[in-house]
Amino acid sequence: MSFSSLKAATEEYLETYTGSNGNNDSWFNKLENKLLHSGCMGITADDYVAPPNDVNTAVAITRYEHDVRKKEKFMAIVREACGFELKESIIGDETDPKVIWQNIVRFKDSTRETNPLVIRMKLDGLRMGSSTAQMFVHTVMAI
Repeated sequence: MSFSSLKAATEEYLETYTGSNGNNDSWFNKLENKLLHSGCMGITADDYVAPPNDVNTAVAITRYEHDVRKKEKFMAIVREACGFELKESIIGDETDPKVIWQNIVRFKDSTRETNPLVIRMKLDGLRMGSSTAQMFVHTVMAI
């Protein structure tokens, strides 16, 4: 993939996922609708309690297996929505859907200037040869 096509893909990604108002509303709404449609939003609620896995009745085992499938589906949808660009900053090593959903909401609420993709794009456009080293460092720190 050439640099120009990579840059065009990143710009398209930024247009799609940061929204015209500077937030990530479009991306967030698509993800939320997907999770609602799949029935996975319930496991992100603050009052949701996962069923225990140490009960031996058929009903309890079925409820636990259903919970595990919902968590797997949730993770698959979120990984797909985050892609390579956002996976580390939103998911990282976390496995709890409640925490991941809080990270997603925090990302949605972040301004365009603090969006990691926007920062990466700004840094990519900088060239040190166009100014003194001190000016370059100040510019990078400002970003």
